[in-house]
Amino acid sequence: MSTITYMRKTAGGIMKTAEIAKTRAGTVEVFVRLPDGQAIAILTDNDTMTCTRAEGFVCDLVMSKSARDKLSDMSNKADRMMEAA
Repeated sequence: MSTITYMRKTAGGIMKTAEIAKTRAGTVEVFVRLPDGQAIAILTDNDTMTCTRAEGFVCDLVMSKSARDKLSDMSNKADRMMEAA
């Protein structure tokens, strides 16, 4: 079930910390800083942001249109970087 906030942070606030980086496994992902550590942000088919870590699922967040657009743009850029590598 998706929620509005994670530890009092909205998806928009979390997306302000987003950066594209390469993982140790060699994939390019969108990383975000959560109040309790770093996670990978994934745009799901139902327009929510899923945050995961190596340990597994962290949270699903409902997103505003601007946060969704930013995550979509960053995800597309990460995909293009993977294809170029």
